Parts: sequence; C-alpha cells; structure tokens
Amino acid sequence: MPPKKTATSETLFQAASISKPVSALAALHLVQEGKLSLDEDVNDKLHTWKVPDNQFTANEKVTLRRILSHSAGIAVTASLVTHPATLSQLSCKS
Repeated sequence: MPPKKTATSETLFQAASISKPVSALAALHLVQEGKLSLDEDVNDKLHTWKVPDNQFTANEKVTLRRILSHSAGIAVTASLVTHPATLSQLSCKS
C-alpha cells in the first residue's frame, strides 16, 4: 500500500463534475455584476481560443445561456486542454 500523504494548499485535485456547478455559479455572478451577458456571443469575450464556426453556429451563436443550459452544441474534446491549479492559485485576494 502506498504511503499516505497529507493534503495541503498546494495539493492538486481533479475537479471532475463538481466543476460544472462551480463554473455556472461563477459565470452567473459575473452576469449579476454586469461583466458578462447571458445572450452575447461568447466569441466576443474569448481571446486565446474561439468557438469554431460550424453548421450549428451558422444561424445561432454560442451564448453563455446556451452553454449553461447544455444547448450550445459544443462538447469537450481533446483540443480543449485544461491546466491544473492549486488552491492558492484559485484563492481570491482582495
């Protein structure tokens, strides 16, 4: 049996499905603050990556409302790379 390790503020954890409601809460908080819009094309806010145009986005652009309701027509693929973050990197500092 491998030795047990104590978790610290620098320990990495895989977020898995808990990231969905946490991300939705953060996004809706930004909507409430007026920093994001539920119905704006998300590509207007994205800088380093854009939702590619395709047959599904030709008539209806991808919006935050559609992403949060799982009706945007996008899926997680190998091209969407995530970067692990530690608790200290995620902490809000005022």
